[in-house]
Amino acid sequence: MNASEFVWTFPVYILATNYTMSPATEKVIFDDKIRFITPEAWPGGPCAIALFTDAHLAEQFRDESSPGLDVLPLRTPSALKEFLERAKGDYLAVVVDLNRKTRRATPFFVQEAIAEMDRLTSYENDLND
Repeated sequence: MNASEFVWTFPVYILATNYTMSPATEKVIFDDKIRFITPEAWPGGPCAIALFTDAHLAEQFRDESSPGLDVLPLRTPSALKEFLERAKGDYLAVVVDLNRKTRRATPFFVQEAIAEMDRLTSYENDLND
């Protein structure tokens, strides 16, 4: 499956700590201080950014593995794209809806996910025009 075949729903959630919120926009600032969960993309593969399409799944993963992290929403395709653009220099992949027990998830390359967020943002903008 590739990112364009995946049914993306928003918000998408990340598990993070050491982040800053903008007082003006109440959005997370994606700076060098933020830390988020980065499991292997596939067994023996590179570390990936964990994304969750459901707050309950994110909370469950956090509670079972990383209780010190917060569940942060990325409410729109453009917000997810902004986050991935900042992270793409350090990470090659994302994993969606990682199950802590089975270690199974849906992996995508970051660049592929960014391209899909571009497409979804264009669609979102067309709806708002």
